[in-house]
Parts: sequence; C-alpha cells; structure tokens
Amino acid sequence: MVIELKRLYSGSAVAIDTVGRCINNYTSPTLASAAASVQACAPNYVVTASYDQGSTIKSNIESPVVTASTFLNAHIRNQVIILATTFAIASFVIALSLRRIRRFKRRLGLSAFVFNILKEIVSIRDHLQQNVLSQKIFHLEPWLSKDQDDRRHVFDDYQDYKLIDNFYKKLKERDNELSNKNIEQEELKEHNNKCLTLATNTIEKINWTEY
Repeated sequence: MVIELKRLYSGSAVAIDTVGRCINNYTSPTLASAAASVQACAPNYVVTASYDQGSTIKSNIESPVVTASTFLNAHIRNQVIILATTFAIASFVIALSLRRIRRFKRRLGLSAFVFNILKEIVSIRDHLQQNVLSQKIFHLEPWLSKDQDDRRHVFDDYQDYKLIDNFYKKLKERDNELSNKNIEQEELKEHNNKCLTLATNTIEKINWTEY
C-alpha cells in the first residue's frame, strides 16, 4: 500500500491508521445473506493517513490493491526477492573468497620460491668466503626447478633476473669443470672467486623485499 500525501511543511506530524472492514459488495440482500451463510467475507482494508494540514482517505473500495490476498502475494514476492538477493550475494562472496584463497596460495608458493633462492645464494656465498678452495657440490635445483617463463614471472625485472641467472650459469660451469676433470688449485680458486663475486652482487643489488 502506498500512501500519497501532499507536500508537508517542516515539523508536520503524520499518523497512518489501518482498519479491516467487512464490506458487502452484493447489491441484493438475498445474495449477501446467502454468501454470509457459506463463508465469512474476506476483510477489506481502509487506510487513513492524517496530518496536521488535512486528511486523505484511500481504500480498496476504489482499488483492489489493499485486499488481503494482495498483501499475502506481495509478502511472498518480497520473501522471494530477499532470498534471491541473499543467495546472489552469498554466491558472489564465496566466489570472491575462493579466488582470493587461490591467489594467496599461489602467492605463498612464489614467496617460498624466492626465499629458497635467496637462502641458497647466501649459503653458497658464506661457504666460499670461509673456504675459497672448496670443492663442495652446490645444488642447482632451486633455480633450475622452474622453467624460464615461471622464473621471469617471479623476477620480472631484467636486471634482477640476469643477476640470478648469471650466478647459476657460473655455478653450473663450475660444477661441470669439477665433475669432468681434475683441476689445479688456481683454477679452482678462480671458479670459486667468480661464483663468490656473483653471489655477493646478487644478494646486495637485488631488492628482495619487492618479491
């Protein structure tokens, strides 16, 4: 039911009253008596809106908008709209949450990859600083375990990528040399010093907090 009121002045008071009345729509007393004996008439509603600038009265005698069945249908329709809206909002929230969870899990995986790379480079640098003639086998898996596209996706700066990639290329070269032949101490020292220099540059020149 919509009550239309004229424009009110500031400070006006409004009172709305709803009264259910059994209104006889039969023109013949005989028909009205017969209908009353079969069932009680469905109530019709008279709604009065009063305010201090006058009064307006509207009822379903003029319009069927405010019959009991109309109120019931409107209530059911509103319930359906509320349920549909709630379901749509819940579905959206769930979909958004799942997307964020997948993104968070992926981000955790990337962060673990970056952490492992940094940890490995720091470990190699510290070891070579302590023993420049070391023949220790260093693992290349942290970097080589991912293909080039994945590595570029994580380290998306060319300078940073090249620093890491050049270090691991030199580390692989050292591994090949020590695996395939016996080398002199000076040659071993040269390989280790180059790896040490590249490791130090990689650690100090990359802003790891960006990853």
